Amino acid sequence: MRRKLMIVSIILLFFCYCSERKRMNQFDVTNKGFSTPTPCYTWGNPVYDPYSGYLIGVVIGIEFTDALPSTFSFDHKFFFNGQDVLDFGQTVNSGADNYGIQIYYGGEPFPVGDYCLKIYWGEFGYGAFVFSVVPSGNATKFKGITLDNGVDRIKNWYSVNLAQ
Repeated sequence: MRRKLMIVSIILLFFCYCSERKRMNQFDVTNKGFSTPTPCYTWGNPVYDPYSGYLIGVVIGIEFTDALPSTFSFDHKFFFNGQDVLDFGQTVNSGADNYGIQIYYGGEPFPVGDYCLKIYWGEFGYGAFVFSVVPSGNATKFKGITLDNGVDRIKNWYSVNLAQ
């Protein structure tokens, strides 16, 4: 009896070892269909309250240099003055060449300060969009920021990594 149990166990172990498993992880480089997302560009448009003139939202576009070769899941972290205030995910289908994100500050005007949307593909930094909200008379104004316009306090935000 013990010998039969051992033989059956070895046979089952052999079948389990030899059977092919289907890989479902998008980060599994051994998968035959493995691919990476194409590079992206980000841009943003402000949304102002027509009555008060305050900035109440931002529409951020993410455009890929080529259509995506497969479906990808991206994670997003939205920062205000260096603090993580919003985390969310977005799945983008194969063949897409762009997607958009709308961020509103709970129906209230955006507070004056610096903002950054960081985009991740798994643990890999994929892209970012940085902007500031500045006072403008009795309202607030959207101000896009780039690395070469002399804003030193933002430069370390643009390096996309999970440690920040």
